[in-house]
Parts: sequence; structure tokens; C-alpha cells
Amino acid sequence: YVIHPTQLDYSLTGLSLFLDLDISNAHRAMADCENTMNLFINLVTAIKNMQLRTFVEINNMATKGSWESLPVLQALLSERLLSEKTQENTLSPKADPSTESQTEIQSKDRNFSTDLQELFSDHGALAYSLTAFEERQEQLDMAVMVKETIENNSTSVIEAGTGVGKSMAYLIPAIQYAKDNDKRVVISTNTINLQDQLMEEDLPIAAWAVKTGHKTAANSDVRYSVLKGRRNYLCLKKFRYFASREQLDKSETILISKILVWLDTTLTGDQAELNLSRTQHRFLWSRLNAEGAFMCGGYNGKCFLKQAREEASTSDLVVVNHSLLMADLKSGRSLLPEFGALVIDEAHHLEDQATQAFGFQVSHGLAGETLSPLRGRDSIFSNINTLFAPLKMNAEDVRGLSNSSESVASSLKSLQDSFNILFSFATEIMKQSTGHKSSFLPSDKYRIKIGEEPPLWDDLCSLGRDIEGQVSSISKGLIAANRILEKYENHRSVVEILGDIHNTQNSIVEVNNFIQHFLFERTQNYVYWISLDHNPDYSTLSGAPIEVGDQLKDQLFDQDFSVVITSATLSTDGSFQHINQRLGINPEYQLLLGSPFPYEDLATVVMPTDIPDPREPYYEEMVAKNIYQAAMAAGGRTIALFTSYSSLKTVFQLLKDKYSGDYLDILAQGMSGTPRQLIERMKKHPETVLLGTSSFWEGIDLRGDALQVLVITRLPFDVPSDPIYSARAEKYSNPFMEYALPNAIIRFRQGFGRLVRSNKDRGAVFILDSRVINSRYGHRFIKALPKMEIQRPKSEEVESIVSNWLGI
Repeated sequence: YVIHPTQLDYSLTGLSLFLDLDISNAHRAMADCENTMNLFINLVTAIKNMQLRTFVEINNMATKGSWESLPVLQALLSERLLSEKTQENTLSPKADPSTESQTEIQSKDRNFSTDLQELFSDHGALAYSLTAFEERQEQLDMAVMVKETIENNSTSVIEAGTGVGKSMAYLIPAIQYAKDNDKRVVISTNTINLQDQLMEEDLPIAAWAVKTGHKTAANSDVRYSVLKGRRNYLCLKKFRYFASREQLDKSETILISKILVWLDTTLTGDQAELNLSRTQHRFLWSRLNAEGAFMCGGYNGKCFLKQAREEASTSDLVVVNHSLLMADLKSGRSLLPEFGALVIDEAHHLEDQATQAFGFQVSHGLAGETLSPLRGRDSIFSNINTLFAPLKMNAEDVRGLSNSSESVASSLKSLQDSFNILFSFATEIMKQSTGHKSSFLPSDKYRIKIGEEPPLWDDLCSLGRDIEGQVSSISKGLIAANRILEKYENHRSVVEILGDIHNTQNSIVEVNNFIQHFLFERTQNYVYWISLDHNPDYSTLSGAPIEVGDQLKDQLFDQDFSVVITSATLSTDGSFQHINQRLGINPEYQLLLGSPFPYEDLATVVMPTDIPDPREPYYEEMVAKNIYQAAMAAGGRTIALFTSYSSLKTVFQLLKDKYSGDYLDILAQGMSGTPRQLIERMKKHPETVLLGTSSFWEGIDLRGDALQVLVITRLPFDVPSDPIYSARAEKYSNPFMEYALPNAIIRFRQGFGRLVRSNKDRGAVFILDSRVINSRYGHRFIKALPKMEIQRPKSEEVESIVSNWLGI
């Protein structure tokens, strides 16, 4: 966990695969024993080869944390110190942002036309650089529309089916525009997978293809970078301050050591590189990231966030995610560098991301965490007290700071008590509204309608007024302390404390603003609800805009830059009306491009006729039976998509109980590992059946025979009781047909798109929801798929159908 900080899987099997150890006899006592010994030898070797300064610091952390491995580490360190001298301790980003950190594309001794017709032809630059390149009219058509959209400062909506090659179709005209006009282009995605694909695979090729013959780009490098939100980057100053504390528990010392090892190799300080698989470590990251880093000059002048922003400010293309794009809008365009064109890929997620960005959520845990800098041995005022003597403060300032400390302390306990009661009352409201259920699921939500407030609402409001006064008192104490400390801000420790005061005050005020909004400032344009927190005794208060189209129109689509909206799934029934309405778009250009793949030869749809209605008994049992039979025929290579975690758990247990003796490796999201770990295991072990929920419906790219059976267990409708869904549905005269069904069809198409990722893939899609056959709307889902053979067998015929289709 410490020595290999970026490793995806820390199980014995996962580490053995990572280190190329033999796992053919995994889970047998002797084989596992030998691999454990080999793993230990590998770790000792890695420790011996570690930079000495890092080794010394880890040994110090092991001492503070009383690690069981401390004697081994001390012996290895003593061995090293006999032959080496301790190196100077320097902690900084590995790359100078002005040089190495920029991605540069070197020209090759060959020239190609950068006319789009030529570039996307089978004798153009792309064909030269991509071994599997195929000339596709759909790709050229999209590239031409992207070029026209950007050049005419317009807006376009483009659906590009699987296999069109949409990334290249927008990257190449975007690069041409950036180099011709000396204007930046921002590319926004929803998933990390697509960000990684763009940065590591597509952009280097696209940049080289344009550079080979482009009149402007030929003599300069095409520069591109990725920029993420503050909380993704390690703050070196916060980390050093945290690591230097005298009192650290074992878990904290393990995280510090893990980061120390990572700092020897990371160029970015991006948390996505780390595997923080332990819950407490994910929580601690919030104290170490760059969120709220106020008055921060970095550590020894080095800062990962500053480095990333400097890269972005000098880049032709900047890749961001939808969350940061929406945060930029919310902040008044203060987070992203100026740009002339915007491409939004995976745009079917834009409404959800905008809803989250323009809404709010405050939990008992979040409220309590905002107060943590004011409590305990490392509190703000405890640290202030240690400065009285070193700073030689005069008596008046010491007295003023003491008064501030007493003022804050007197309100602090009252505020925490108010938070506790407020959120416990909110939970009681949930219990009363749901018939005093004995337990809740994380999906349980209770909508608060204006004018229909529940019992205990007056009690909540009374607490809200108390909280307003308590927060005001704490803020006044912090402001007074800040005013005094500003006189001494040339002292490094004071600057750090001033930053802590600023961040703490902002956090407390923000939480209070959310609570006041929820209780006293509700509007008809928002929907409000109470939901379960991680602690069953407390709840979360949430609010979100019912419609985001007007905000997106004003702040995004009506601005002075061009916008390309694209995805593989934007249309319903061959029309963009639904997505245009939801996002507030009135595009000048629209283009719907189907997939170039011959689906009749690559895929078949199987809809067993004896599957009961999903609400009937034995439905999950029949789902498990069909998954097992299909997977046995395909030799694993199966992913089953679920719409609820409870159903997934039931089917997983049925499969494990009934079929655990077979050679199939049955895995489930949330029980067998993270999504990334599960996909990696499936790539390396094809005899796998993988059960997944929401995150598996898209963003997964398993090519060839790695995935040959895709099971859609239920049609992916929104939960009718979801507050956002119900509030939006009320806006329609026929909410099911006009809102719920289009959303479900888009999500259904995303799920289907996991199966065929290239023109060499072959597989079967199972739809185990009888509504697709029996309901009046079921044909709409089938119509949304490419044309292919549809089979309607009995469940006992499933195994032979899969075998025949795959030619096994």
C-alpha cells in the first residue's frame, strides 16, 4: 500500500499480477505462501532502491505510528546509512511547468495535406499514424461540421455512434482553429477514462497529424494539458505542515508515507494517480488537497495547482471535466483560462452535472468537519497560543487573541449541539414520512414541498435561527483574530494560520448559507429533500434547480465562443428535441451519425420470453439462471448491468450459492473491488462474470473477445420517487412518455454500447426485462438500437444460442 502507491489492487492476486508472479495455482495454500514470500522479497528490494531521503522520512513515520514492520525498516535503513549520506530533503513537483510538464509533439520527416477531406482519407496523416485506421464518411462529416461550428462562432449538436471516431473528428479541427487563430479550445468530458484516452492516445496523434502540413502549426508545437478542480491536487504546503506534526496516529503516518513515495515519481500531484482505498485516507485527502489554499505561495515556491494552471494558460487545448466547467460558470468564469471554442463530449451528462453544480448539499458530517480546525490539540487557537512568545506580541494583541479564542469556544459547543439536533430531527422527519421504517437505504429521499412542510418543521426552523446566531458569533471571533494576526503576516507560521482562518470561516459560512436556504429561502425554481447520511442517526439536506436550461443558455450557449455538443447518445426517436429542451440549446447545426459497424454480423439481441415481470417473485432467480447459462457458453466474458444495488446483491448471492463450484469467477461492484480493479481483473481473466450498476453502463471499453455477453437486467428508468425526477416530471403533461422514457432510452443505448467497440467484436445482448416485449413502449427501446437479429427463446435455450452465435 505504501511502496506501490498507484497500484490498483492490493490483494495478493492483484499484487502478484502486477509483479508478474505465477498465479496459476492462486488460492491454494502452498502457491499463496510462495507468492507471499516473493512479494516480500520484491518489497524489500523496492525499499532498498528507494531514494534515501524518502526512506528516512518513512522510517520516522513508522516510528511515530508504531508500525509492526518498524524493526525491518530500521534494519534496512541502517544498512543503507553505512554506505550513503542522508540527502537534502527537497519536496517539490518533479517537473518545471515551463519545460518538461508541457506535452510537445515532434514533427516527422513527412508532409501531409491538412485539408479535412485528405486528412481523414485512407492516404492521409491519420492513416499513416494509426495502423487500424479506416476511412469513414461519418468521421469526415462530423469533422466538417465541427470546423464550420467553430469558424462561424456557432453551436452544434452532434451524435456520433460507436465507431465513428468522434474524438479525432473534433480534435483535429479544434487544433487547426487554435493554431490559426491563436485562441484556446477547451474539451470537456464527464469521465476520467475519456480524459485519459484523449491525453494519452488521441491528442498526440491528432496534434502530429495537424502539425505535419499545417501552415501555422508546422513551426510551433501543439501544446495541450489537463486541468482539474482544486481538490484533485496535493497542496505541498498543507502536506508538509500535516506531516510535521508531533502527534500522528498510525493511519495518518501510513498515508503520509504513501504520499512521500508517490512524490518521488509524480509529475502532476493529481490524486487520481493514487489508490486511496482506505476510507480514512480518502477523508484525510480533503485536508491535504489544494481546496481553499488561501495566501499560499506553495512549498519552497512549488505548487502542483499553480503548475497545472500555468500549463493550461499556455496550452492550445485544455482538457477539463464537466464538474470544473460548471464550477467555472458558477464562479463567473474565473477558473478556466480564456478560450475561443468549447467542445463538450459525453454531453448527455451535462444536465446532471449542472444540477449538481448549481444545487447544494449539507450533511451532518460536512457540518461537523467545518468545525474541526477549531477543536483539538492542533486547533487554530492552540497554534496561535504557541506564537505569543516567538512573535513578541504586545499585551494588547495577546489579550485580543485570547478574547477571540474564548468567544469562539463559547459558541463552538453550542453550534455542534445545534448541528447534531438539526440533523437528527431531519432523520425523524424521514421516519415519520415513511411510516417509521426501521432501516433506510442510501437511495431513500423525502421531498419537502413549499407549503406542505412536515411535522417538526418549526423545530428545524428554530434550530436554523440558533445556528445563524452561533455562526455569526464564531465568524466575529475569527475576523477579530485575523485582524490582529495580519500585523505579523511576515512570519511564515502566521501566514499558514491566516489561511486556516480564512478557509474555516468560509466553510462555516457556506454551510450556514445552505441551511438558511433550505429552511427560509426556498423558491419554486428549486426542489428540496432530506436523505440518509452515512450515519443512520443523521441525514443530509439538499436542494437543486428543477431546470438548468435557462442558466446554461445564459452562461454557456449565449456567450462569445462556439460550442460543440457531442456524445454517442443524444437523440431519441431520431430527434434532438429532448436534449435541446433539457439543456436550453437552440443550435445552428445538428447532425445525427449512426455507427459504421455492421451490427447484423457482430451482435444479436436475445429476449427470453419466460422472464417474469421485474416486480414478480423469482425474477432475480431467473436473471441469475440466464446470466449463468450465457456466461458458461461464452467461457465467462460477461457483464450484467443492474439499475439497483439491492438487486445486484441478490443476484450475486444467488450466483455464488448455486454456481460457485464452476470455473467462472463471479465478481460484483462494491463487493469484489472498485470498478477499475474489476475491469482489470476481467481483462486478465476472461473467465469472469461481472455484475455492475451505474458506473458500468458507460465508459467501459473492452475490445475483442474480452466481452462477448452483455446482460441488461432492467430497463434503466429513473426512480419515480427521486425528488429531482419527480419535480421535473411535474412540468410535463405526459411525464412518462415525454420525460422518463427519453431519459431511459438514452441510458439504455449507453449500456448497449459497451458490447461492440470495434468492427472485429462479436457478442450477444440479453434484455431480461419483460416490459420490452409486453409493454406499449417496449418497441421504442428496440427501435433505438442498430438493426440486428432479434431472438426470443426460452431460458433453457440460452446456452445453445450463445454457443451458436459465437461459434463455440
